[in-house]
Amino acid sequence: MQELHGLKRPQERNSRSPMDNRRDPDNIGEPDKTLRVWHVEVGKQIKKMAEHSSFVNSCCPSWRGPPLVVSGSDDGTAKLWDLRQHGAIQTFPDKYQITAIGFSDASDKIHTDGIDNEIKVWDLRRNKVTMTLQGHQDMIMEMQLSPDGSYLLTSGMDCTLRILDIRPYAPQNRCVKILDGVYLGYDI
Repeated sequence: MQELHGLKRPQERNSRSPMDNRRDPDNIGEPDKTLRVWHVEVGKQIKKMAEHSSFVNSCCPSWRGPPLVVSGSDDGTAKLWDLRQHGAIQTFPDKYQITAIGFSDASDKIHTDGIDNEIKVWDLRRNKVTMTLQGHQDMIMEMQLSPDGSYLLTSGMDCTLRILDIRPYAPQNRCVKILDGVYLGYDI
């Protein structure tokens, strides 16, 4: 475990359940337009980040490299935060509200989705969209990266789960599987 101001995070991605990524109790998006980091063992807030201008819908910690968190908001932006610094270090603007967000396995890209039902893959170094993925007929509410970083599981309001191949040289049709009948309210 690495420790940053008392905040512990796993050294390796596979040291925790792959389903723990998005709902990490250390990082919480708030309806008051903030993102907060908590010291779980002590139960004390250690950082409050307040640069979004609307509700924070989603947040995700990085698994590798520096202690980063990415957040998505109703203000139509994703923000990248380095927990060692004050303020967001990068902002990724979109036309629509961002409802789901996550890091790539190497933490060099982020995945965002908004009410346009389009997943955008942003390259952090180039600060631009390098890939877009489509398929859901309604808004995507959650996304989760596979343990090996090759696939993205998405859950949409169209009551489907989709498994998308996000490897660089994947076939043109990146949707590997569609699972119908998923009821909203069940976390992935």
